[in-house]
Amino acid sequence: MALITFAVLPGCDKNGEPEKLPDLSLSAKPAKGLTTDIMEIKVSEAPSGPVDRILFYRWDWNQDGVWDTPFSTGNQLKHRFMKPGSQLISMEYSDGKKQVKTAELTILVDQGFSAPRPLFTVSPGTGNFLIAFTFDATGTADDEDSLDQLKFRWDFMGDGRWTQQYTASPTATYQYKLAGVYNPKVEVRDPSGRSATFSREVVVDMRDSLIIPDFTINDTLIRVGDTLILDASGSYHSKDINRELLFSWMLPERVEWTNPETAKTRELIVNQKGDLTIGLRVVDKETKLYNQVSKDFIAADQNLPPKAMFQVGPLYGNILTQFYFDCWLSTDDTQAPSDLEVRWDFDGDGNWDTPFNLEKTLFHQFDQPGEYYTTIQVRDKEGVRSLYKKRLFVSGNTNQTGFFKDKRDDNYYGTVKIGNQWWMSQNLNFMIPKKQASGVKQWQCLYEQSKWCDQAGKMYRVGAVIENRSDNEYTEICPLGWRLPSKEDWETLFSSLGGEQNVKELRYGGKADFNAQDLGYGDYYFLWKPGIPIPYDTVYEFHETFQKSWFFSTTGPFDPNHVRTDIWEWSAGRDGVGWMGFGSVQLYMPVRCVKED
Repeated sequence: MALITFAVLPGCDKNGEPEKLPDLSLSAKPAKGLTTDIMEIKVSEAPSGPVDRILFYRWDWNQDGVWDTPFSTGNQLKHRFMKPGSQLISMEYSDGKKQVKTAELTILVDQGFSAPRPLFTVSPGTGNFLIAFTFDATGTADDEDSLDQLKFRWDFMGDGRWTQQYTASPTATYQYKLAGVYNPKVEVRDPSGRSATFSREVVVDMRDSLIIPDFTINDTLIRVGDTLILDASGSYHSKDINRELLFSWMLPERVEWTNPETAKTRELIVNQKGDLTIGLRVVDKETKLYNQVSKDFIAADQNLPPKAMFQVGPLYGNILTQFYFDCWLSTDDTQAPSDLEVRWDFDGDGNWDTPFNLEKTLFHQFDQPGEYYTTIQVRDKEGVRSLYKKRLFVSGNTNQTGFFKDKRDDNYYGTVKIGNQWWMSQNLNFMIPKKQASGVKQWQCLYEQSKWCDQAGKMYRVGAVIENRSDNEYTEICPLGWRLPSKEDWETLFSSLGGEQNVKELRYGGKADFNAQDLGYGDYYFLWKPGIPIPYDTVYEFHETFQKSWFFSTTGPFDPNHVRTDIWEWSAGRDGVGWMGFGSVQLYMPVRCVKED
């Protein structure tokens, strides 16, 4: 990532004219390199002294007249030249006020040689011994040689003996004779004699995905003493409905499967209450391959188990945090929540930290950092119980923390004080209309899976939550007393950390207790049909997930064209902070709110 610095833009000189651009020069480290080197190109300061204002740079690495990078404030980049020879680098810089200058640097690059980088896929990743596995190493790369110049040999068993000697083909097939876990390996050699290996796991089992196992029971409310009829008639072989199948069952209180039989039904007398798991294994009589399924049931008397549930504020804290627990969301089919008894295991070690009582709210402080699965057990008047767990994160830091309840939807959020600012220490998860007049979703869960909203909050379309004249369908998103941060708020936060080099402390597990998660960002594009003026579908994509944390600022003053506003988007990665600058309002990013002054 480019090293990025920021400075305050100066005004004009004493004559009221814009300050002239300084003369800059370029330097490279090393000054002479190889095609295998990653070279560091740096903009040198002006002879009259350091540059005292923000400049924007773009680069042309190969003198083809096309700029290889857009303008950015990065004045120190890393680049690898893949071809030898004299390389002329051009750099154009501007102050954003129509003043532009260029600087050039010539670097001599000699040919270097590197080993191939093998990579292969296996299709299918898991299968049985009737399947011929396909091994595809076309993803192998070599910096100096093309794929057709490389040689490949294979050790399919992973036992150190080459099953297939060197060939020019990057693909191969192999059928295993026995079930097991194998680690096949490929070795790739280039014309210079350099070679490298790559291996991955392949599971060969007795499962046959063509067998579709399924069963039903004859009751929806199961009680102790009921006789259940387990019916596997819905099971079949998807390629041959006449295939002879056998049926085996894993029943409650048993530790092994019943002997396979041709009978498709079986009786089961329920003699215990609580959670029941019933498994069905369907076996191909000819090949002995099988597929299986299991289903969970609850057996009770007339009284069903209560439903345990609790909320906590905050989810992320430290050893000084007073965590607030609220289990008023626990319910029962016959009792009011106030009559349910609860007990707590705060650190999830299996030992209950409180006895059963009727109290539904309490505070707790953890004296050791760690990850805890706080557990609640709810008991009704007949002693029927249920459990609920929630994962909490406790750091060893001592930042001042707190929490609040969003009165709009009763969600709890953690807070942390960094410098003189109070920030939310969790991503916002407030529900706004998912689609407005534009037809584009105003928020999205990571990978469009609801579990990610539950775990990490929603990702909001930037234009949907900030006032911006190119997108007038916006909603004020932050809870009462909180607001979206401006660029200045973010910079104040960075300053409180000691500078941008410490922004990584905002990431999950950092010293700031800000707990920024590496969700990346999202965007979308439309699918069109010829001759139809409106799109028929919208595709949502996600980028840099589990690599970087992305956030954005509110707008500054509207620009003269009423098209864009001063929206700054930035990311925190393993290497520090990166600014996108004037970012798109069409991106999806998490939201953190800062407390009103």
